[in-house]
Amino acid sequence: MRKSEKLGSYKFFHLTDNSLYYETLEGSNIYNFPFEMKENVLDFSISDNGHLKVFTKDGQAVVINVKKNSIVSNVNFSQKFYNASICKDEILAIKDQVFAPVLLNFDGKVMETYTDISKKVRFCIFTTQLQAVADSSLLYIKKVGNDEWKRYKYREFYITNLFNVNRNTEFGLTTPHNTRIFRKHFQSVFRSWAQNTVCLLQCPCRKHFYAHLDADGLLRVGDNEGEYSIQENQVSGICWDMGMLWARSKDGKWSKVALTHEDQIFDLRATHLNGLEAPLAIKDNGKVIDILETLIERPALSQEIMRVLPPIAQQLKNGIIVREAQKSLETYINKYQMIEEVIGQIGMIVDGYSESH
Repeated sequence: MRKSEKLGSYKFFHLTDNSLYYETLEGSNIYNFPFEMKENVLDFSISDNGHLKVFTKDGQAVVINVKKNSIVSNVNFSQKFYNASICKDEILAIKDQVFAPVLLNFDGKVMETYTDISKKVRFCIFTTQLQAVADSSLLYIKKVGNDEWKRYKYREFYITNLFNVNRNTEFGLTTPHNTRIFRKHFQSVFRSWAQNTVCLLQCPCRKHFYAHLDADGLLRVGDNEGEYSIQENQVSGICWDMGMLWARSKDGKWSKVALTHEDQIFDLRATHLNGLEAPLAIKDNGKVIDILETLIERPALSQEIMRVLPPIAQQLKNGIIVREAQKSLETYINKYQMIEEVIGQIGMIVDGYSESH
């Protein structure tokens, strides 16, 4: 699971490889209060009052007041779990080895055991409107108000994971070939290029804006109709803070990427072009093309790019094509001057001949 949540002005919790990181302007560190959270955390959430809720592989469910660095509650279910998904004060968890779903809470109670699911399941998702568990070609969904699970059987693909997409009535599922979004009674392929997905989040303010992050660190942000309009590399996590999209770099630093407002998306990335200001002498092929591609991918950088392009244009005289053009022009000018001299000499001869006669 890859999950990130923002707390306060510039504090983030980031979960990756079952390790929970606490990140601020000072840096990124494993959050080890009150116990070891490296390769041990299955899920976490931040409540409305700012409390951090964590559920671990060894069955510990803890609520932490992050500001006071104190424990609000801590219970241990004394058994191993394979997967879990937290929603408010409850936990939909998958028991290890037996791979059976169970509903727990942070008071240490077993709310429900789902004996009606006879098949083993490894993946789960829990929102305010539904619960879903899955494995291989089977998907079970139980919506709020329903007592029974609805079973879906797929023969054309296998499910490899379930994940939250920032919607209470929808969730994402991955297959070996593509990423899909389940809505109500059907699921559809998100994008043909959306593979190896680790995060797919809809903007909480504008439903039709998506942020997709793959395992290679490629982030793409766009809407339903226009595919994607913003692309960023070397991203390790994403987080929507209302209409603001934040991205995490490989070294744990967070920065603003995009802002949605009135059905528009704005590029908020830094307007500084590293490596394009100096030196501006163009010695290798493709430098201009890189700049133009940057202008296409990042329209918000246009002002900065236009400051860089004039010096680059001055350096174009080092190019082969421009040198050939200059050479041709100089040759033409020299020949034109020679012709002017010949014409002048002929004119003097003609004038002298006319005066003598």
